[in-house]
Amino acid sequence: MVAAAAAAALIGAGGCGGSSSTTSSEPTASKPTQPPTTATEPAAPQVDKQADQRVADRSRLRLSDLPAGWTQSDQDSAGKAATCDSVKQVKGTTTARSESPQFDEEQSSYAASFTYLLADEAAAHNAYAALSSMDTRVCMGEKLGEGLKSLPEAKSAGPGKSAEIEVGTPTTAQLSAEPLGDERSAARITVPLKAEGLDINGYFDLTFTRTGRGVSMLYTASVLSPFSAGLRGRLHAKLTSRLEALLHAEAAVGG
Repeated sequence: MVAAAAAAALIGAGGCGGSSSTTSSEPTASKPTQPPTTATEPAAPQVDKQADQRVADRSRLRLSDLPAGWTQSDQDSAGKAATCDSVKQVKGTTTARSESPQFDEEQSSYAASFTYLLADEAAAHNAYAALSSMDTRVCMGEKLGEGLKSLPEAKSAGPGKSAEIEVGTPTTAQLSAEPLGDERSAARITVPLKAEGLDINGYFDLTFTRTGRGVSMLYTASVLSPFSAGLRGRLHAKLTSRLEALLHAEAAVGG
């Protein structure tokens, strides 16, 4: 139960929050009028947002990608925790985005994915850099800790009574990632917990990949011991090859 809530908390911190694209809510500073120039600026890329949405939706993690014994959770993966600023900014630049359902194995291991499509590779590179940055990892760790501390089990039942769960300070570290896509990185957020007198850890892994003008985030989590590195690598490969094939197919139709 605790692990399920922890998984939802992290997804809320870094999730897409819906599949449709949005515009940025940040105010735009006024710019001084520039003198006319004869130079012609390159036209903005023409993007079919409906086609991009189909690509984003079809690129997601599927139950068939996982070994036998995994199930699709009924839990809403959109989460309620406030997203990090960098994630909000990236969401404002996407042409499409999508998130998978949450999958779990006996409520001890979890997996989900998020896909972001951008107008071109330069925008995708910027989105990838923002999402995979240390600042974002630290923010996600903080949001995860806040989400866990808000659980009823983490609060005292009354004067003189201890909480069922004590939440420690999250830490982050980089992980190795297979050389897939155009850019890739992985990180782990570790949250120390104390429950019923036992010291345990929650491990939350994030694998980011840029493939062309698409960025994917694979989220995997486990308690007691880290998520299987072998399975994480296989899921990473499936998501990357799927997104690459879908983007190539869209480009072929558009061309």
